[in-house]
Amino acid sequence: MTNDEAIMHTKACIAMLDAGKLSEALAYCAAQRVDPPQCSLTADSPNAHRLRVNAMEHLSDEAWWRKRLAIRTRRDAEMDRMKQLQVQENHDSAH
Repeated sequence: MTNDEAIMHTKACIAMLDAGKLSEALAYCAAQRVDPPQCSLTADSPNAHRLRVNAMEHLSDEAWWRKRLAIRTRRDAEMDRMKQLQVQENHDSAH
């Protein structure tokens, strides 16, 4: 994960949000294997509006992307480690 990646995702989301496409920005976030901010796209309450505003702020914040990409990197590394352990255990039990 690099700062360039965070900048790229931030800019992509800003472009979608500027076009009024919050749902697309949330889907883009998920497509990057990053948990998108939680909000309702249809609810009409002050709380739902606040959550949508917060989601837009997060998606357009480079620091938010850097943090989430770092989490994804750590999660991927842990999954790789677990797979390697599984392979090793399978290999050891076969001999």
